[in-house]
Amino acid sequence: MAADDQEQVKKFSADIALHRLILAVGIGCAFILIHGVHFGFGIATNFFNFVSVAILTGGAATVSGGLLGFLFGVPHTREGYASQINSDSTDTTNGQQDRADGPSSNYRPNTSLEQISDWLTKMLVGIGLVEIKVIPGNLRDLATYVTKGFGSTEQGDTLALAIMIYFSICGFLIGFLWARLYLPRLFHEADELRALRQEVSRLEMQGLADIRARTLISRLLNPRPDDPPATQPEVTRTIKASSPDARTEILSQARATSSNKKSDDYQAKLQAVILILKALIDSDKNEHRYYSELSYAWLRMDPPNPEAAEESISMAIKARDMQNKKGWKYYEFQRARCHIARDPNFTGNKKKPAEQFLMDEILADLRVAYTEQERWNEWLANNRNVREWLALNNIHEDVLGTQPTNSA
Repeated sequence: MAADDQEQVKKFSADIALHRLILAVGIGCAFILIHGVHFGFGIATNFFNFVSVAILTGGAATVSGGLLGFLFGVPHTREGYASQINSDSTDTTNGQQDRADGPSSNYRPNTSLEQISDWLTKMLVGIGLVEIKVIPGNLRDLATYVTKGFGSTEQGDTLALAIMIYFSICGFLIGFLWARLYLPRLFHEADELRALRQEVSRLEMQGLADIRARTLISRLLNPRPDDPPATQPEVTRTIKASSPDARTEILSQARATSSNKKSDDYQAKLQAVILILKALIDSDKNEHRYYSELSYAWLRMDPPNPEAAEESISMAIKARDMQNKKGWKYYEFQRARCHIARDPNFTGNKKKPAEQFLMDEILADLRVAYTEQERWNEWLANNRNVREWLALNNIHEDVLGTQPTNSA
C-alpha cells in the first residue's frame, strides 16, 4: 500500500474514533438523564436540579479535558518549514521592491501557538508529577463540592467523580484528535490562501510592470516630438521589472527596428535600440542574443563602431559557450566582420593584405562560421566586405575548410 493511501486510512480511522468519542459524550448525557429520572421520583424540581448540575459538571469536564487535549495535540511545524516558507516568499517576490512602492510581503508562519502549547504541556506534566500525591485528595474535595449541587442523593461523591473523570477523558481525546485531524488542515488551507493571494498580487504587479515596459519601448521606437527623452537608468529599471515574455517581445521589436534601414529617422531609432539592448543585457547577462543584437546595431550606426561591435559579439560568443548552445556560428562571422572593419590595410586608400596576427584572428572566426555550411553561402553573399577581404588576401574556401598547422 502506498504511503499516501496508508495516511488516508489512518486519518479515516482517527475520524471514526473522533465521532465515536462524541457519541460517548452523548451516551454519558443520556445516563445522566436516566439517573435524573430515578433521582427525581417524579418531582420535576429535583429532576431539573440534578440534571442541570450534572450536565454542567460534565460539560465543564469535557471542555477542560478538550483544552488539555488540544494543547497536547497542536501540530508542530516541520523543522525548516518556516525558513522554507520565507525562502519561497522571497523567491516569488524577488525584485518586487523595484516593481512596487509598497512594503515587502515576506513573512513566516506564526508559531506562537506551538510554543505556548509546548510550554503549557511541559508545565502541566511537570506539575502533575510533582503534585501527583495530592491529586486524589483534591479530586475527592472537588467531588464533594459538586455533590452539594445535586441536592440530596446517595453516593453523590462517587457520581460526581465519575462524571468528571468520564467527561474529562472524553474531552481530552476529542480535543487531541481534533487538533491532530483538523488543525493541520486549517493551517494548510490558510497557507494556501496566503500563497494564492501573494501570487495574485505578484501577477497584478507583473502585469503593470509589463504595461509600463511596453509603453516605454513604444515611445522609444516610435517617438513623438513632444515625448521627453528617456535615460539609460530609466530604461534599465523598467525592463528589469518586466517579465521574461515581455523581454522576448521587446527583443523582437528592437530587432525589427534595427533591421528596417528604410524607416524614417533610422539612426535616431538605432540609438534607441542600443539603449534598449543595453537594458536587456543588464536584466539578464547570460542571454547571448542581447549581446549579438547590440553588436549588429553598433555596425549599423553611421559611422559604425566596430570596436564596440566586436566587444559585444565576443560577449555573445562567451555567453553561448557557457550555456553549451549549439549553432549560432554567425557570431564568429560577425566578429570576423568587426575585425575586417578595423583592418587598416583593408579600409585604407591603398588596400593590401592584412597583417599576419590580424589575418589569423579573422581566419579563426571564419573557419568556425564555415562549419555551418547550410548558411555560409547566404552569409557570404550578403556581406561584400568579407568577400572583398577574402579576395584581397587571396583566401579560398578550401583554406577555410582546413585547420591551420602550427609551424615549429
